[in-house]
Amino acid sequence: MVDVPFFSQEDYPTGCELVSTSMLLAYYGHDITADELINGGYVGMVKITHNKKGVAYGGDPNEVFVGDPFDENGYGCFSGAVIGALRKILPEDRYEVLDLGGTSLSCLCTDYVSRGIPVLVWVSIGMQPTYRSDRNVWRIKETGEVFQWTSREHCAVLVGDDRSFYYFNDPLVGKQTLYGRELSEQRYAELGMQAVAVMEK
Repeated sequence: MVDVPFFSQEDYPTGCELVSTSMLLAYYGHDITADELINGGYVGMVKITHNKKGVAYGGDPNEVFVGDPFDENGYGCFSGAVIGALRKILPEDRYEVLDLGGTSLSCLCTDYVSRGIPVLVWVSIGMQPTYRSDRNVWRIKETGEVFQWTSREHCAVLVGDDRSFYYFNDPLVGKQTLYGRELSEQRYAELGMQAVAVMEK
């Protein structure tokens, strides 16, 4: 089990990615709050707007935080936005930011967590089933591409495992929260198997 500092997202109803990133940074001795990730320009924030015809426009969650992390109706961001933020914050001569997307939770634990390297992963809130709704669709401003959000999206820090469970610093629940292995892998897959880690050089 990796002893990663725990922060709650109590003040950030939809800011799980920002809070989890703060936990990861704190583990490496960098004290940067979720607020500072946004206000410092490390993670851009784009709210959903509508044109005169009622068509929704927003950002690409791989590039920016979509919505407002302080708002229960906000959305969030994906691994690409977090990777960009970490690379702005961490000196590249000391740290390597790793995009581990597509790697199973089991392999993440074997290859990284067991070596004291926690991993940010995208799962679902409480490992509940994800779903998609026509209400959560927008066009990406820069490209016009239609994007559909996966509801119940969540981000947590993978900190350990055993034969039955994976353990996460879950910003909605607590430190070293356990969830069943098969269920965790399923929800992780539903969110595209997104994973990010930091390695000291």
